[in-house]
Amino acid sequence: MRRLKPLLLIVGDAASCDTAARTLRDGGVFGDGEILSRSSLGDALPLLESRDDIGLVLLLWDEPARAGLQETATTLVDAHDDAPRPVMVRCREALPRAAREALWRLGTADRLFAQPIASIDLADSVATALREAARIEALTLISGAAARLERARTLWELAELMLAMIHGQGLPLVGSLFCLLGGSSQPRLMAVAGTGRYDGIDCRPLDDISDPAVAGSVRQAMIDQRHAFSDDAAVLYVRTPEGDVACIYLALHAPLPTWQRRLLRSLANAFSIAIGKTQAANRLLRTQHATISTMAMLAEYRDVDTGEHVARVARAVTEIAQVLADRGHVPDEEMVGQIGLAAILHDIGKIAIPEAILLKPAALSFAERREMEMHTLLGHDILTRAAARSDNAELLLRAAEIAHCHHEKYDGSGYPAGLAGAAIPPAARIVALVDVFDALTSRRPYKQ
Repeated sequence: MRRLKPLLLIVGDAASCDTAARTLRDGGVFGDGEILSRSSLGDALPLLESRDDIGLVLLLWDEPARAGLQETATTLVDAHDDAPRPVMVRCREALPRAAREALWRLGTADRLFAQPIASIDLADSVATALREAARIEALTLISGAAARLERARTLWELAELMLAMIHGQGLPLVGSLFCLLGGSSQPRLMAVAGTGRYDGIDCRPLDDISDPAVAGSVRQAMIDQRHAFSDDAAVLYVRTPEGDVACIYLALHAPLPTWQRRLLRSLANAFSIAIGKTQAANRLLRTQHATISTMAMLAEYRDVDTGEHVARVARAVTEIAQVLADRGHVPDEEMVGQIGLAAILHDIGKIAIPEAILLKPAALSFAERREMEMHTLLGHDILTRAAARSDNAELLLRAAEIAHCHHEKYDGSGYPAGLAGAAIPPAARIVALVDVFDALTSRRPYKQ
């Protein structure tokens, strides 16, 4: 994410670049901000193409006014289509009207092209251009915030992404915390994620944080139900349409200007929508988990020895899928988030298998084994039908896939279809492995 900070590239001869840099620092525009310089267009272009954190290009033109100025400015403007930045042109002599209008149409930062390099006016013009560039990028960030935040699958991921977006704005931050009021019977303030001074904080009660100013400021913002700004801190109060309440605490080493406070207020509005969606999704997921677990128990309740089997399988397949994903071996990233819940239903088809076969304390006959094997087809049919009536068909279709294929074997000797190798869906391969392992290491009625 591009960082909004006063980073300037000056293009011109070395002496002019040095003079301009001193003028800008003396004018208080940059302070400790970074000023880069290049003596030629050829040296500047690789830098512009490789970096997207340059806020402004200042072109100091010391050639005759008509000798390639427009072409050079055009090249600088077009140097990085993915991160457009303003170009400001300064010349030693006044430009003809046609040249001024051509540069204006090109989109250079302003129309005051002739200006002394060693001038406080230059510092003011550069500062204005940088502020405008920062405002434009901030508006772009806000307009695209919803799409970025929708990538988060959990509240923790959402909190991390929000704090990263705030840190990308070049604010004078010491650290930040995402705090949530959670719990139904006795709500508690929880610090979900942190950065900077609070880096490493993960789902901890806010009162456990060593900085006492944080809890007091967050509680006051929640009482007042509004944002709060001071010289060394800011608290963004976020309330979702569903009534969830969160605060983002920002520790500062300098006060925020008015425009950055407005930016944070706008971001808080975007965060409100995202938190609401994530919380609603989490509630839906918990409801789905309870429903799916109940469905699985219908298949397992007749067998006390395997009653915990599905829970163990769900935990193990989730861990295995995550490790495989971390190593780059899972082509379908959606599977990682779904496999644990979907695996709970892998034996749902057993609901239609007679207890005389399901609980038989001896080896099954050929006919009984064939009937037992039908649970894969029955489970697939049950879950496919359920998916056709569900708003979350993707999860149930994943469960149907697992139910159908979790007794296939990699060498093709499994059932019901005799699939082999990569023809077996990856999720079913993982569940097949865990299912057998759990059966080998747990009590079963036929083992006696």
